[in-house]
Amino acid sequence: MAGVQGEYRFPGSPPKEALAWFRAKGYQPGFDYRDVWKEQHSHAFTVAKAMKMDVLTDIRAALDQALAEGKTFEQFQKELTPKLQEKGWWGKQDVVDPTTGEVINAQLGSPRRLRTIYNTNLRTARSAGQWQRIQRSKRVMPYLVYELGPSEKHRAEHVSWAGILLPADDPWWQTHYPPNGWGCKCRIRQVGQREYERLKASGDYLTTAPAINTKSWTNGRTGEVLQVPRGIDPGWDYNPGMHQGKGLAENEQRSKTVMDKALAAPMPKPEFQPQKTTKSATKWATDNNLADYADYAGIKPEVANAWNESLFDHLQEFPALRDNQKFIGTGQAQFQRLYDIRVERVVQMATEKGIDEGLAIRWAKREIKKKKVPGDTYAHSWTQPDVGGIAINKAWGKDPERFKLALANDVASQHHPIGCSSIRSVVDHELAHQIDDLLKLDKDPEVQRLFTQARQAGIENEVSRYANKNIKEFIAECWAESLNNPAPRHYARRIAAIVRDRYRRQFGSGSE
Repeated sequence: MAGVQGEYRFPGSPPKEALAWFRAKGYQPGFDYRDVWKEQHSHAFTVAKAMKMDVLTDIRAALDQALAEGKTFEQFQKELTPKLQEKGWWGKQDVVDPTTGEVINAQLGSPRRLRTIYNTNLRTARSAGQWQRIQRSKRVMPYLVYELGPSEKHRAEHVSWAGILLPADDPWWQTHYPPNGWGCKCRIRQVGQREYERLKASGDYLTTAPAINTKSWTNGRTGEVLQVPRGIDPGWDYNPGMHQGKGLAENEQRSKTVMDKALAAPMPKPEFQPQKTTKSATKWATDNNLADYADYAGIKPEVANAWNESLFDHLQEFPALRDNQKFIGTGQAQFQRLYDIRVERVVQMATEKGIDEGLAIRWAKREIKKKKVPGDTYAHSWTQPDVGGIAINKAWGKDPERFKLALANDVASQHHPIGCSSIRSVVDHELAHQIDDLLKLDKDPEVQRLFTQARQAGIENEVSRYANKNIKEFIAECWAESLNNPAPRHYARRIAAIVRDRYRRQFGSGSE
């Protein structure tokens, strides 16, 4: 996907061999990726630290559907994430290693892990399916060419293997058949005798298997010292299409042994964890699926934590809000990201029409205007397909004390509601706009009646002066007060009740 590093598309239905290979696997729970090794992956489905079968089967079912229907990673993630969160398999948690008994603070589900799970399983299945087709057709097309895939940066060894042209039965393919590591997108192309002769004559292809240089690697789980081919990640030096069916009975028994050691108690629900640095707060936001993309650069950790905590709490109660959280961070970074996306799209369309890329870039950067954050704006909410979400003005986020003083003055002057002098209250206000957009509350007759009544009763005394601006700000101000005033007033209580009622009607019970 353009603009997302490491993304890889698997469009359309897969070859039937790939799907059959994936569906023929058994299960092998494993706490660590080194617990299930090399060719064991060909006959056993596993996800590190997915020790409970309901979690493992949910992940496998989602992958099966993604493979069978050609679903994108975004579709896979959107459908699977709520199931894993409901089962408590999400975020960083203290879990017990059933092999050692050690308590480890481990990363369970996260967008980054789901991307790895999706790419690894679908790429390996398609590779194994291709190998089966190679075996059926090698009498007609007996040679294989190693080619680089669409990675932005290739490993030096993989670059050196590009153009290796060998018989399909050459032993080199037993260890070097791609994928050859985490994130590897290298591929194989099958060729016939005529093309083989033409490629060989060009002098650009290597028709003799190169020597396999190895390095020592110690498996920290077993203590075993292994010789791993250079350029291949440990555990990836095998051909997945060669080994399915071997050792299946042994694997099933091993699965039962590991499961007997697994924790019986359900895993706890994820909890908000404040971070000490802005960088770690940024990572925490994406690792815990608050948004597709985060960028808090230039603001203080206190502000980033307030943003994360409010969104985290809202998503627990209103999971449907997640669909619009494409971005969280500063407004400046949000507008920059939108600008970059729009430039990239224009350049891509131009180059597809044959226009020089450099010329297209210069034209796009000149014609596309970047939005600016008004200096007096604290924050904003945006429902936008590419970068929708809530953002803080960096000018305020970099100075929390100045920010809080300004908020205190706003409350004292009735510009904002009672209790809304904290940074967290600002985030709650912006998320109310997201809730409003989701539920169309500004069109709700009961909300409209309350807005009219509040104006007639003196809205600056009943809610705030800012609530008088329009019905959307009335909703946001009431919601923020309901969460931050220890004794919310009439209109804050009524709007909060309507929010929860309308959400339940449309989406069910939320986190309950």
